[in-house]
Amino acid sequence: MKRVDRSFAAPGMRAAFVGCFLLLGTAVPAAAGPAPAASAPKAQPTPPDDPAKVAAARQFILLYHPNTDPKRVSAMIDSYMPRAIAAQREQDPKFDAKKFEQEKRAQVMGNATKSLELQSHVVSRHFTLPELKALIAFYASPLGRKLTSESPKITMDMRQMRRQEQMTKVKVIGDPKSGKLVLSPPKKK
Repeated sequence: MKRVDRSFAAPGMRAAFVGCFLLLGTAVPAAAGPAPAASAPKAQPTPPDDPAKVAAARQFILLYHPNTDPKRVSAMIDSYMPRAIAAQREQDPKFDAKKFEQEKRAQVMGNATKSLELQSHVVSRHFTLPELKALIAFYASPLGRKLTSESPKITMDMRQMRRQEQMTKVKVIGDPKSGKLVLSPPKKK
């Protein structure tokens, strides 16, 4: 499996990258003779995905996960590129920044495009065309757009509440040796 360089990827982009595992069957060498009668049946080729469903799935994904939109990916690259170039320049002051930017952009955009295409095919297999159209209608509606924009905020609020809950279980005490404040472990019940 090819590793994806995520050192440049924005946290929001990480969701756009999807791993794909392919299961490959083992072939019987021709010199081994005919396969025994009890061998597993040959796998039937899967029918191609319906292009209309794949297109609808892509439209749904772009509404459901706006950061997967190639326009947004490009904007994220633009925002992170100066820092990536500066970091690379620290490692190698003589590197070609223009070539680095072109290669990185091509790599990230290629990964994002492949991921979106893969996701579109997979999602299209789980929903009917009318279901995909209904999902598109909902996520394109004001309520659907609000859900998409509020979901990350809700997640952040939940994390903050969990942290506060953990902090209430921990006491701040003074360390007699150093005089500094330290956190005591939570009390066990």
